[in-house]
Amino acid sequence: MGSAGHDEFEYAREAIRLGVQEYVLKPTNPGELTQIMTRVRDRLEREAKLSAYLDAAALQIRKNLPLLRERFCLEWMEGALSREEIAEQLQFLQLPGHSPESVMAIRWPELDTGQSLRNESERQLMLFAIENMTSELLGETGHLIFRDAAGLILVVIWDDVPPELASKIEQAVQHYLKLTVQVHLEPAGQDIADVGAALRRARSAVSREARLSPIVRRARALIRERYADPELSLEAAAAELRVSPVYLSRILKQELGAPFVSLVTMMRMEKATRLLTGTDLAIHEIAESVGYVSQHYFSTAFKKMFGVSPNQYRNGGTEADEPDDR
Repeated sequence: MGSAGHDEFEYAREAIRLGVQEYVLKPTNPGELTQIMTRVRDRLEREAKLSAYLDAAALQIRKNLPLLRERFCLEWMEGALSREEIAEQLQFLQLPGHSPESVMAIRWPELDTGQSLRNESERQLMLFAIENMTSELLGETGHLIFRDAAGLILVVIWDDVPPELASKIEQAVQHYLKLTVQVHLEPAGQDIADVGAALRRARSAVSREARLSPIVRRARALIRERYADPELSLEAAAAELRVSPVYLSRILKQELGAPFVSLVTMMRMEKATRLLTGTDLAIHEIAESVGYVSQHYFSTAFKKMFGVSPNQYRNGGTEADEPDDR
């Protein structure tokens, strides 16, 4: 290639790099130059309009992000989305991409009694206040709050929260708003596709809990708050709740279908499974953190409930049993 050809090649390559759309040869025909300039002008105008449309669309999405997130969560709850669609929506709606840790349902019974003297404006104001209070108690914890068609407040929580959060919300709403609400915290499962079922379980559970007697609800709250205390017993709980152990045992079995000790064990095992799969804590540390003074008693109780040792559970239940203190 000669020098002139090489120069032309370099000019062409530089033109491509710069995004040149048209070129003219000298001497230039005025009519041809006018046509070229018109085409360039029209192209620039189309690109400017497209850019303006895209900017307007992005602004509308930002403005409507809360509504879009709520609609997504309702579809997520009803199981209307595939795992791939859920992952795409989480990314599009600027939400964490990993599976949530838990979900929560909050029910204000006054909404469905049909006896409220409040008008719709006051009811909406109270719901908004409950949501704000819940968000404040969650603090920096990653979460998203939305409502279903019946007015239940539902929460998706991406970070770990203490089991006593539910009772804290109930107590705060009662203290500051003078309202009685029922709150149920439910593990979200290991997969983003499990979240819809968890939300439905929480929604059902909070409706069932609305039918529980006050003493049973207080006992459940006490178990959530004190499960890690090795000294927690039926007698201690009854004394704190100011009822007899016999009465407390009977009403728990009647309304929850399980005795006090079983309820405490279930709470401890629920927390233990999350620590086994979500942390690297040694088995004896997990045992202590969920209220067992002996690793042996913890492992025995765990195997009785799940059929495998804590280590086997941590390893997916497929490996041979090994010494538990790892």
